Amino acid sequence: MKILVVAPHGDDGTIACGGSMAKWIGQGHKIHYHVFYTVHQAEVFDALQVIGDIPITWEVEYEIRNFSENRQKILDMLLNEKKDLNPDLVVAPCPKDIHQDHSVISQEVLRAFKDRSILGYEMPWNNVSIDTECFVALGAEDMVKKVDSVSKHKSQSGKPYTDPDFLRSWARTRGMQIGKPYAEVFEVVRWIL
Repeated sequence: MKILVVAPHGDDGTIACGGSMAKWIGQGHKIHYHVFYTVHQAEVFDALQVIGDIPITWEVEYEIRNFSENRQKILDMLLNEKKDLNPDLVVAPCPKDIHQDHSVISQEVLRAFKDRSILGYEMPWNNVSIDTECFVALGAEDMVKKVDSVSKHKSQSGKPYTDPDFLRSWARTRGMQIGKPYAEVFEVVRWIL
Protein backbone atom coordinates (compact mmCIF):
# COMPACT_ATOMS: atom_id res chain seq x y z
CA MET A 1 0.00 0.00 0.00
CA LYS A 2 1.17 3.54 -0.77
CA ILE A 3 0.53 5.94 2.11
CA LEU A 4 0.82 9.73 1.92
CA VAL A 5 1.30 11.48 5.27
CA VAL A 6 0.52 15.20 5.01
CA ALA A 7 2.14 17.46 7.60
CA PRO A 8 1.21 21.15 7.70
CA HIS A 9 4.42 21.71 9.72
CA GLY A 10 7.48 19.51 9.64
CA ASP A 11 6.98 17.81 13.01
CA ASP A 12 3.20 17.21 12.87
CA GLY A 13 3.24 13.78 11.24
CA THR A 14 5.99 12.29 13.39
CA ILE A 15 4.34 13.54 16.59
CA ALA A 16 0.83 12.42 15.63
CA CYS A 17 1.52 9.16 13.81
CA GLY A 18 5.22 8.35 13.95
CA GLY A 19 4.47 5.00 15.59
CA SER A 20 1.98 4.07 12.88
CA MET A 21 4.46 5.06 10.19
CA ALA A 22 7.07 2.80 11.80
CA LYS A 23 4.57 -0.07 11.94
CA TRP A 24 3.43 0.43 8.34
CA ILE A 25 7.00 0.48 7.04
CA GLY A 26 7.68 -2.70 9.02
CA GLN A 27 4.71 -4.27 7.24
CA GLY A 28 6.21 -3.37 3.85
CA HIS A 29 4.03 -0.36 2.99
CA LYS A 30 5.54 2.64 1.20
CA ILE A 31 5.22 6.03 2.88
CA HIS A 32 5.71 9.49 1.40
CA TYR A 33 5.77 12.60 3.63
CA HIS A 34 4.52 16.00 2.40
CA VAL A 35 5.50 19.10 4.42
CA PHE A 36 3.97 22.53 3.88
CA TYR A 37 6.03 24.58 6.31
CA THR A 38 9.32 24.19 8.11
CA VAL A 39 12.47 26.17 8.62
CA HIS A 40 14.20 23.06 9.98
CA GLN A 41 14.47 20.71 7.01
CA ALA A 42 17.43 18.83 8.49
CA GLU A 43 15.38 18.05 11.62
CA VAL A 44 12.49 16.69 9.56
CA PHE A 45 14.86 14.57 7.45
CA ASP A 46 16.64 13.20 10.55
CA ALA A 47 13.31 12.47 12.28
CA LEU A 48 11.96 10.52 9.33
CA GLN A 49 15.21 8.57 8.88
CA VAL A 50 14.72 7.15 12.39
CA ILE A 51 11.41 5.68 11.20
CA GLY A 52 12.58 4.49 7.79
CA ASP A 53 13.55 5.55 4.30
CA ILE A 54 10.73 8.04 3.69
CA PRO A 55 10.80 10.39 0.70
CA ILE A 56 9.72 13.97 1.42
CA THR A 57 7.98 16.62 -0.65
CA TRP A 58 8.82 20.10 0.61
CA GLU A 59 6.43 23.04 0.18
CA VAL A 60 8.02 25.67 2.36
CA GLU A 61 6.80 28.89 0.77
CA TYR A 62 3.81 29.39 3.07
CA GLU A 63 3.86 31.52 6.19
CA ILE A 64 2.85 29.78 9.37
CA ARG A 65 -0.76 30.55 10.38
CA ASN A 66 -1.49 32.01 6.92
CA PHE A 67 -2.21 28.91 4.86
CA SER A 68 -5.76 30.11 4.21
CA GLU A 69 -4.39 32.78 1.86
CA ASN A 70 -2.97 30.03 -0.37
CA ARG A 71 -5.80 27.48 -0.45
CA GLN A 72 -5.86 27.10 -4.22
CA LYS A 73 -2.09 26.68 -4.48
CA ILE A 74 -2.21 24.09 -1.69
CA LEU A 75 -5.01 22.22 -3.45
CA ASP A 76 -3.11 22.30 -6.75
CA MET A 77 0.01 20.91 -5.06
CA LEU A 78 -1.99 18.13 -3.44
CA LEU A 79 -3.59 17.27 -6.79
CA ASN A 80 -0.12 17.06 -8.35
CA GLU A 81 0.98 14.80 -5.48
CA LYS A 82 -2.06 12.61 -6.13
CA LYS A 83 -1.15 12.30 -9.79
CA ASP A 84 2.54 11.61 -9.08
CA LEU A 85 2.15 9.21 -6.14
CA ASN A 86 -1.31 7.70 -6.62
CA PRO A 87 -1.59 6.90 -2.88
CA ASP A 88 -4.01 4.30 -1.53
CA LEU A 89 -4.31 6.03 1.86
CA VAL A 90 -3.85 9.66 2.87
CA VAL A 91 -3.17 10.58 6.51
CA ALA A 92 -3.62 14.23 7.49
CA PRO A 93 -4.80 16.36 10.42
CA CYS A 94 -8.21 15.46 11.80
CA PRO A 95 -11.03 17.64 10.41
CA LYS A 96 -11.73 18.83 13.97
CA ASP A 97 -8.19 20.18 14.45
CA ILE A 98 -8.57 23.85 15.39
CA HIS A 99 -5.08 25.05 14.38
CA GLN A 100 -5.70 27.31 11.41
CA ASP A 101 -3.02 25.73 9.17
CA HIS A 102 -4.05 22.20 10.11
CA SER A 103 -7.67 23.02 9.33
CA VAL A 104 -6.81 24.30 5.86
CA ILE A 105 -4.69 21.25 5.08
CA SER A 106 -7.40 18.88 6.34
CA GLN A 107 -10.03 20.51 4.12
CA GLU A 108 -7.81 20.64 1.04
CA VAL A 109 -6.77 16.99 1.51
CA LEU A 110 -10.44 16.01 1.43
CA ARG A 111 -11.00 18.06 -1.71
CA ALA A 112 -7.95 16.62 -3.48
CA PHE A 113 -8.33 13.01 -2.35
CA LYS A 114 -12.11 12.58 -2.14
CA ASP A 115 -11.75 9.30 -4.06
CA ARG A 116 -9.17 7.84 -1.61
CA SER A 117 -9.24 6.52 1.92
CA ILE A 118 -8.37 9.30 4.38
CA LEU A 119 -7.52 9.09 8.07
CA GLY A 120 -7.33 12.18 10.31
CA TYR A 121 -4.58 12.06 12.92
CA GLU A 122 -4.99 13.17 16.51
CA MET A 123 -3.21 16.11 18.13
CA PRO A 124 -4.93 16.40 21.55
CA TRP A 125 -3.84 19.98 22.19
CA ASN A 126 -5.57 21.03 18.93
CA ASN A 127 -8.57 18.68 18.90
CA VAL A 128 -11.65 19.81 20.81
CA SER A 129 -12.95 16.35 19.97
CA ILE A 130 -12.08 13.42 17.74
CA ASP A 131 -14.07 10.38 16.71
CA THR A 132 -11.79 7.52 17.73
CA GLU A 133 -12.83 5.20 14.93
CA CYS A 134 -9.50 3.69 13.87
CA PHE A 135 -6.79 2.44 16.20
CA VAL A 136 -3.33 1.30 15.12
CA ALA A 137 -1.84 -1.00 17.77
CA LEU A 138 1.85 -0.30 18.24
CA GLY A 139 4.63 -2.54 19.45
CA ALA A 140 7.41 -1.47 21.79
CA GLU A 141 9.81 -0.97 18.86
CA ASP A 142 7.30 1.27 17.08
CA MET A 143 7.13 3.45 20.20
CA VAL A 144 10.92 3.60 20.52
CA LYS A 145 11.14 4.80 16.91
CA LYS A 146 8.41 7.39 17.46
CA VAL A 147 10.02 8.83 20.60
CA ASP A 148 13.47 8.83 18.96
CA SER A 149 12.04 10.43 15.83
CA VAL A 150 10.32 13.23 17.72
CA SER A 151 13.54 13.90 19.66
CA LYS A 152 15.21 14.88 16.37
CA HIS A 153 13.00 17.97 16.21
CA LYS A 154 15.49 19.88 18.36
CA SER A 155 13.78 23.22 17.70
CA GLN A 156 10.67 21.85 19.45
CA SER A 157 12.44 20.47 22.52
CA GLY A 158 10.88 21.70 25.73
CA LYS A 159 7.39 21.76 24.21
CA PRO A 160 4.95 19.60 26.22
CA TYR A 161 3.88 17.61 23.15
CA THR A 162 7.45 16.46 22.40
CA ASP A 163 8.13 15.22 25.93
CA PRO A 164 8.91 11.47 25.80
CA ASP A 165 6.79 10.77 28.89
CA PHE A 166 3.82 12.52 27.30
CA LEU A 167 4.26 10.61 24.01
CA ARG A 168 4.36 7.26 25.83
CA SER A 169 1.42 8.04 28.14
CA TRP A 170 -0.69 9.28 25.21
CA ALA A 171 0.01 6.03 23.34
CA ARG A 172 -0.60 3.96 26.50
CA THR A 173 -3.98 5.63 26.98
CA ARG A 174 -5.01 4.85 23.40
CA GLY A 175 -3.61 1.33 23.72
CA MET A 176 -5.55 0.70 26.92
CA GLN A 177 -8.75 1.45 25.01
CA ILE A 178 -8.14 -1.56 22.74
CA GLY A 179 -6.31 -3.86 25.15
CA LYS A 180 -2.84 -3.25 23.69
CA PRO A 181 0.30 -1.74 25.24
CA TYR A 182 0.33 1.24 22.84
CA ALA A 183 -1.77 2.68 20.04
CA GLU A 184 -2.39 5.74 17.92
CA VAL A 185 -5.90 6.80 17.00
CA PHE A 186 -7.36 8.27 13.82
CA GLU A 187 -10.69 9.65 12.75
CA VAL A 188 -12.00 7.96 9.64
CA VAL A 189 -12.67 10.76 7.17
CA ARG A 190 -13.32 8.41 4.26
CA TRP A 191 -12.76 4.67 3.94
CA ILE A 192 -12.94 2.98 0.56
CA LEU A 193 -12.92 -0.82 0.45
